[in-house]
Amino acid sequence: MIMSPKQKLDLLVDFFQNHSFSISEPSGELLIEASEEDIRNLLSKPNDGDDFDLLFASTGSNDSYRLAGGKNLFEIDIFDSKDKFSKNLKAIRQSKNYLVQDPVSKEYISWIEGQFHKSDGWKNDNFFFSNIFSFIGYVNRWIEIGKEANTSDKDYSFIDYYNTQKETFLLTTFSQKTQLKQPTLFSENEENLATRLELFNSCFSVDSKDQFPKFIKKNLIDFISEFNIEERLYQSYIKFDKIYDKANLDFQVYLHDVSVDALRDGYEDFKRESLMPFSEITSKLTIKILSVPIAFSAILFSLSKITNSVLQIGVIFSLLISSIILNFSLKNHFSDLKSIYRLFGKKVKKIKEHNFFVKNPEEKSEIREVINYIEEKLKYSQRFIWSYFFISSILFLFVCVYFLWPLLTTIDFEGVIDVQLFTNQYVVVLTLMVFYLVVTIIQAFVFKKDSKALKSITNDYSINNF
Repeated sequence: MIMSPKQKLDLLVDFFQNHSFSISEPSGELLIEASEEDIRNLLSKPNDGDDFDLLFASTGSNDSYRLAGGKNLFEIDIFDSKDKFSKNLKAIRQSKNYLVQDPVSKEYISWIEGQFHKSDGWKNDNFFFSNIFSFIGYVNRWIEIGKEANTSDKDYSFIDYYNTQKETFLLTTFSQKTQLKQPTLFSENEENLATRLELFNSCFSVDSKDQFPKFIKKNLIDFISEFNIEERLYQSYIKFDKIYDKANLDFQVYLHDVSVDALRDGYEDFKRESLMPFSEITSKLTIKILSVPIAFSAILFSLSKITNSVLQIGVIFSLLISSIILNFSLKNHFSDLKSIYRLFGKKVKKIKEHNFFVKNPEEKSEIREVINYIEEKLKYSQRFIWSYFFISSILFLFVCVYFLWPLLTTIDFEGVIDVQLFTNQYVVVLTLMVFYLVVTIIQAFVFKKDSKALKSITNDYSINNF
């Protein structure tokens, strides 16, 4: 029975577990430390086995033989390290079979008939072969584009010139020029890079009409210029996803006639215009809150000095009217907040629906910062309104209690009040208290309704989902 490539691989792996081998430099020949008998026995196992005398020659040392002319045995190219395999870049083909062994652990990875295999003791290297094959495809695509550019009479080409003798690529724009040299090795990378080739090929679809490759070209030159000429093609490959994303952003800006610099300047204007009204309301409420304790302290002081009960009631009545009017003024602040916040929501919705931001959602980050800041300002403004409302209400009730204190002190454990002290002045003040409580409860319900209205604006314009 003729052995399959996988069965031949198993033969080689089993043999090399017990015999050492290496690849000589610079000839690249396979050197095996084994007896002639063992090697002949290995070659005889496949029915289509090879002839020892035709393939191997003695190195001059006992039990050491070289595979004259190469390192291919059983139609499998053999390497004694991943590094040597990677340096053999120009000769590597995805259609061939490979065995790569670690010289210390004697563990292996292999590529047989388009399938990846590894020994149980080898660390995770699932992308080793696929990354190299993808990179070879990437380089070959560059060569293909370069050769087309050399013979094309089109006005634009992604690669301006490919020097086949020096194996260098020339890329130029109006302001920049750079060269890339065809690489001879591939540096190991644990990330799956196979999609880089697909991404690169997608840049030259018919739909792009040479426009998108111009943006790829510019951003690629910007990115690779800092590297040595030998590293540039490899660096462009491993970072091509980032080059593509930046080029795509510039391309979208071009398509939608949007200036990124203007957008960023607009961010600041948007932030400033949005914050200013909220800051003004917050400042007004802060001043009001700070003035309340001072005003009520003055009223308490005047009540303690005035002996005329009529004047005392007049002061309390004036305080009642002032508190109710000031609390009603808070309604205006809620109305202002709703108006400002609704206008802000319309701006956010307009930005959200812009084609540029629809196709480039990552560019919304700075606007999200403004939205979050405005949300915080809105919360602070509402808290200030409620704080002022509760503080003014509590202090008015405190003034009334202060006036009624002589009467309240007569209440005994059974809840009985000294009726003789229950004068007309106390009746008036109690009436004012009840009236104030009723009005305050109504105002609280109105404010609660306004708070819900603000929340509904958030939902109407999907501000939180920007």
